[in-house]
Amino acid sequence: MNKLFSSNILSLVGNALRISRGKPASAFFLLRYRRHFRKSMKLREYNEQKGIHVPPILIFSITSSCNLRCSGCYARAKNTENGNNLGSGKIREIITEAGNLGVSIILIAGGEPLIHPDIVEMISNFPSILFPLFTNSTLIDDNILEAFRKHRQIIPVLSLDGPEPETDLRRGKGMFQSIKAVLKKMDGRGLLFGASITLTKSNFELISDEDFIGSLVEAGCRIIFFVEYVPLEEGTENLCLTALQQKSITTALAVLRDKFNSLFVALPGEEEQYGGCLAAGRGFIHISSAGDIEPCPFAPYSDINLNDVTLEEGLRSVFLRTIRENHSMLTESMGGCTLWENRSWVASVLEESGTNKE
Repeated sequence: MNKLFSSNILSLVGNALRISRGKPASAFFLLRYRRHFRKSMKLREYNEQKGIHVPPILIFSITSSCNLRCSGCYARAKNTENGNNLGSGKIREIITEAGNLGVSIILIAGGEPLIHPDIVEMISNFPSILFPLFTNSTLIDDNILEAFRKHRQIIPVLSLDGPEPETDLRRGKGMFQSIKAVLKKMDGRGLLFGASITLTKSNFELISDEDFIGSLVEAGCRIIFFVEYVPLEEGTENLCLTALQQKSITTALAVLRDKFNSLFVALPGEEEQYGGCLAAGRGFIHISSAGDIEPCPFAPYSDINLNDVTLEEGLRSVFLRTIRENHSMLTESMGGCTLWENRSWVASVLEESGTNKE
C-alpha cells in the first residue's frame, strides 16, 4: 500500500510540474524534488526491510498558538493551547531525522505556524523535503515572501472558508480581503501556492462552485485542498458532510480537474482507493506541538513523545502498528476522519499497547 501511495504522490508531483508553466523557478525545483522523492522511496523500502515503517508524509503541528479565534478550529477544540511546545532545536532534530529516514513531505501546521519565529528559517535548510505550510496568512510580510521566493520547497497554503461572507464570518471581518491581497503578492512573485477550504454540510456546494474556484485559480492558486470537517468541538456534529456529499466528492474533483489548470486534493475523501484510513503511518503520521506521535491530527492519542525517544524509535510504536494492521475496520463514516469516529476503539488500542511495549 505504501508503494501505491508513494507512486500516486509522485504522479501528483508530475502534475504539479505541468501546472507550474509560467513559474520557472518552481518548475525547476519540482524537477529536482522528483529525483529526491524517488531516492526517498528507496530509502523507505530499505527501512521497511529493517522493520521500520516510514510514511512518505509527516504532519507537524509545530505550535499550539494562533492569533485568530476561528469557530470550529480543530486545534483549539483539542485544548492544545497550553504553551507546552517543542523548542526550535528539537524541531530541527526531528525534521533532520525524518529526512534521513525517507520522509518526503512534511506538512507544517499549527495553531498558526508562522507564529513560531524560527520556522521559515528552519525549513529553508531542507531543500530535499517538500513543506506545504498551512497558514491563515495574517503574518506573511515582505520578508517571509522573499523567503518563499528563495526556498521553493516551502509551498504556502492559505486557509479560507469560501467567498467573503463565509470567510469573514468564521475568521473575522476583513479576512477575505486580507487573504486576497496576500494571494496577489505571492502571484506577483511567481510563487507556487495554494488554498485550503474546510468543507461542511452547509458550504459543500463550494466544491462545485466553478465561479469561486475559478477566482482562486485566476488569483494564482495552483493547489486547492478540500478538508472534510471533523467535529472535535462538541455540538458541531451537524456540520459534518452527509453520506451523499461524501460520495460525490470524487465526481466533483474530476470536473474541477478537467476544467482548471490546478491540483485538487480532498482530505480524507480519496482514501478509499488505498483500502481505507491512511493514518498511523499507512500514509502519514502526526506530531503534535508537544512532541506526541499521533496517528492523525484528528486522533489525539499517543504512546510516545519525541522528547523521550528518537523518531525512528517512535515509528516502532506498538500503538501505531496495531492501528495499521487493523485499518480494514476503519471504513469511511460521518465526520471524515474514521479514527475520530472510532475513537473508543483507538483509546482501547492505546491502553492495550501500554502493556505490550516492544
